[in-house]
Parts: sequence; structure tokens; C-alpha cells
Amino acid sequence: MSSDSKFHLWYWNFGTFAGRGEYLRMLFVEAGVPFTQETDNEKISQRYKGINTRDSPGFPCLAPPMIENDGFLLCQTPVASRYVAERLGLLPDSEEDRWHAEQVVATIHDFIGEGNVAFHPFSIAASTGKPPNEKEKIQPIIDLFCAERLPRFLNYFEKVLKYNEKPFLVGDKLSYADLALFVAMRAAESSLPTQVNQLKPSVPLIWGLVDRVKARPNIAAYLASPDCRIPCGESMM
Repeated sequence: MSSDSKFHLWYWNFGTFAGRGEYLRMLFVEAGVPFTQETDNEKISQRYKGINTRDSPGFPCLAPPMIENDGFLLCQTPVASRYVAERLGLLPDSEEDRWHAEQVVATIHDFIGEGNVAFHPFSIAASTGKPPNEKEKIQPIIDLFCAERLPRFLNYFEKVLKYNEKPFLVGDKLSYADLALFVAMRAAESSLPTQVNQLKPSVPLIWGLVDRVKARPNIAAYLASPDCRIPCGESMM
């Protein structure tokens, strides 16, 4: 990425794992806009912990991912995503559609958040790796999420697509909502392949959207590149 880019992403370096930072990366990828991202976890830790000390200047940020633009720093993935989307032309055109897109994006992050808690109910800070006894304890929680919450969320996204009667979640052009659902479904399929595959026939519009986004030139190039991040596989991240 260009070294003189205005946008800088602060997010933990998990190697090739995507994490929540992928929701922001995908916006830049689709728009073809360069950005930089911090890869030194110590610098990231110092940056966000520093702005959260009592006497530090600047508006506090709870945790990464954080997006920085000309000294302005913002966290909370759906909020930061809307901020970036507005500047990259990835918001719907009408005010009504913009609010509906924000509603959908908030729901996408509820979906991912609930899934992450199901995988890490005893330590939300954990990302990968569990001792054998913990895996046995959490499996019933994952099973409950798959039985009750997974189909509810997917049916909601399917209903939104059906309501719009267009190849997008909201409005008549691709928006940050479509990109967010694409990232979320990659994460869900990676973490819960059997359960997601079982539900595929009941939500064909979602997978149609996933296929369309995947085929977009900039997205396809990113997915085929060594820069592409992959979902963790057991955290909905």
C-alpha cells in the first residue's frame, strides 16, 4: 500500500487471520483506495492504551480496530466502517437507505459478536486455541448458537435481500452493508462449515450476494493475493 496514504488501520497482527479489521480492509479493497496498517502489536498496544490513560489527549478508543485519518481516530467496527464508507462512496444514496444500511450492519456485528462469545464464553479475549476440557464445556454453547441464533440471523439477512428485490441488501448499488455481510459469511462458513452448509438451501439470496461480491474485480484480486487475510476458523472472526 502507498506510504503516503491518509488512512491508517490499527489492528492486531494475527498473521494471516482476518479478525474484525477485515471489515475495514474490504472497504479499501473494493474502492481501490490505498491505506496503511500497523503490523507491530507492541505499537498497537501502546497506541490504544496510551489514549485511554486518564490524562492523555484525544478522544478515548476502547480497543482496535481503529481507523486514523489525518489525526482523527475512531474505533468500534460498525462506526468506523460507516465513517470510511462515507468517504469512499460506499453508502447508499438516499437517507432512508443509509439508515437501513446502518441497521443491517449493526445486526451483522451482533451476529458476529454472539458467535464469538459462543466460541469463547469463558474468555472473550481468547482468539485461538483451547485446552481440551474447555472445548468440551463450550460445545453445548456453540450447539445452542447454531440451533437458535445462526438460523435467526441468516433468515433476517435473507429477508432483507428479498425485501429489496435488487442484488444488494439496501438500495440499488453495492454498499458497505454488502461488504460486511460478505466478510461475516466467510467467517461463519470458516467457523461453522457443517451448520452453515446445512442452512444454505434456505438462504439462497445470501449466497448469491456472496458470489457476486467475490467476483467483483478488486475483491477477486485481493482474495487471490498473498495479502488476503483468512477467517480464524473457530471464533467467527
